Amino acid sequence: SDHTNEYTNNDNNNKEKQEEKELTPQQKEEEERERAVRNWKLVIGEILNTEQDYNNDLNSLIEHYYKPIVENNIIPPKQIELLFGNIIDVVNCSRLFCEKLESTIIKSMDQQDFGKVFITNINNGNLNVYVKYCKNQPDSLALQDELLATNKDFRNWIDTTRHNNPSLRKLSIGDFLIKPF
Repeated sequence: SDHTNEYTNNDNNNKEKQEEKELTPQQKEEEERERAVRNWKLVIGEILNTEQDYNNDLNSLIEHYYKPIVENNIIPPKQIELLFGNIIDVVNCSRLFCEKLESTIIKSMDQQDFGKVFITNINNGNLNVYVKYCKNQPDSLALQDELLATNKDFRNWIDTTRHNNPSLRKLSIGDFLIKPF
C-alpha cells in the first residue's frame, strides 16, 4: 500500500512534469511574467508597509513624547531642540514620501514608476533633512543619557509615558529617536 501511494505520487509528478514540458513558449513567457508581477507586488507591498510602520512610529514619537514635552515644559526649549533636532521636518518628509508611494501603488502596473518616486524624493532636498537629523544624533543621544541620569522628573515622566501608552509598545524615547537614523 505504501508502495502504491509512492508510485501514484510518482505518476502524478511525472504527469505534472510532462504538462510543464508541453507548455508553449508563449505560455512559459506568460507564467514567468505572472511570477514576476507577483514578486514585484510583494516587494512594493513590503516597501509600503515598512514606510507606513515607520510613519506610525514617527507619529507616536511626536504625539506621545515631543508634544507633551514641549507643551508641559518638561525640559528647556534649547534641550528640546537638541534632543529632537529637526524631527518635525523628518516626519513631514516621511509622510509625503509615503503618500507618493501610496498614490503610485494604486496605479496600473504600466503606470507605476517607483524609481521616479525615490529619485524625486531625494532631489527635493529630503535627503538633506535626514542628513541634518543624523548629524545631530550623537548630541541628541548624549543629552538623552544625561537627562535620564540626572533629571529625575524627566526620567519618571519618560518611564510613565512608555508604560502607560500601549501604542508605544513600551519603547523608550531613545528607541523612537533612533528610527530616522
